[in-house]
Amino acid sequence: MKNKALLLIGIASLLITATALILAARGRQYMLENNNTALRSYRGKQNDVVVPQGVKEIGDQAFSHRETPESVALPQGLKKIGRLAFHGCPNLKSIEIPEGVASIEIMAFAECPKLESVVLPQSLVKLGSKAFFKCDSLASVVFPESVDEIESETFSECRSLQSIVIPNSVKIIGEKAFSLCGKLRSVEISDSVEEIGEYAFFYSGVTSVSLSKNLSVIRRGVFLECPLGTVELPESVREIEPRAFENCRVLKKVVFSKNCAKIGENAFNNCNSLEAVVLPNSVEEIGEGAFRGCYQLTSLVLSKGIEKIEKETFSICQTLTSVNVPENVEIIGDGAFSDCLQLKSVILSEGVQEIGKGAFSNCKSLESIVIPDSVKTIDKDAFVNCNSLTIRAPKGSYAEQYALENEINFEPLE
Repeated sequence: MKNKALLLIGIASLLITATALILAARGRQYMLENNNTALRSYRGKQNDVVVPQGVKEIGDQAFSHRETPESVALPQGLKKIGRLAFHGCPNLKSIEIPEGVASIEIMAFAECPKLESVVLPQSLVKLGSKAFFKCDSLASVVFPESVDEIESETFSECRSLQSIVIPNSVKIIGEKAFSLCGKLRSVEISDSVEEIGEYAFFYSGVTSVSLSKNLSVIRRGVFLECPLGTVELPESVREIEPRAFENCRVLKKVVFSKNCAKIGENAFNNCNSLEAVVLPNSVEEIGEGAFRGCYQLTSLVLSKGIEKIEKETFSICQTLTSVNVPENVEIIGDGAFSDCLQLKSVILSEGVQEIGKGAFSNCKSLESIVIPDSVKTIDKDAFVNCNSLTIRAPKGSYAEQYALENEINFEPLE
């Protein structure tokens, strides 16, 4: 009898010990600090994680590279999600971010490939750079009216993201913020936005964009390699930086701001479908190669504000048939209209002084160019492979002498 009692006591003791161990193990899943208000590390193995009430901060790397969590419910009262907090959680599909969270830090949810959707709380003030970087399955994001900046690369390489609406609170969209988002088609940018960083939508799938009326500069490479069809630049835009729309191969129409003063190098390079360019008289500078390779360009109206057509600015515009250069232009740069295979006639207005090397080289259909008396320098290779060309210029002009020396047909102007 005594032995049986001892046996029962032993079993009970074991059960109590086992239960204690289980409870202790559960406690060790969450490493808490600051009176249990800061979660510094999670070591559990649950698929559905519920963070304890009372936690106000998810610490840096708290869940980083944990493989088991598929969903995480965060507690009311949470204020901050730290750096890399959920970085690299390969199976995380959903996260409930409660109202009250004010800060999501750098790379907090970066490289969570199965995360599908995010609703950001209205309390959010800071959304750190790369916060959702490379979340391949992220298809939708709802932005609050409280965030004033979308920092650099925040949603870069979110390859399932389809559309975004930037709310009225946002003033800055950072560099590469939505770059490499291949399925992103539609972007609505509120008028509160004053700056869009370089390469912000680079290599995304954007086919239509509504730009803020408070943008003054279209930054470098913002829409590089995007399948945009039409672009209308608001009147606030004064400058288009280099490569802004380079390789937008289906872009057919651009409506320029009447206040635009500068178009940078390669800004529209290889926009193969662009059909017409009408530059407002506010444009004073066009960079090298700005419209190079615009194969379908058939109509060109140049600004009366520019003084130089830079190197290869309109090179390889293969369907352009005529060019009228206004009187303010002084220099036609090297290769400016080279390889324009269907170009037949060119009229240079009085005021042009110099025609650079290869300016019209390989314009094999060029039949006539009017050169005014103001031209005093023409490079010897300006018209290489223009075998059907006739130079029309005032008798006794420099252009007549050039034609004779280079065995080019000459016809005096009346």
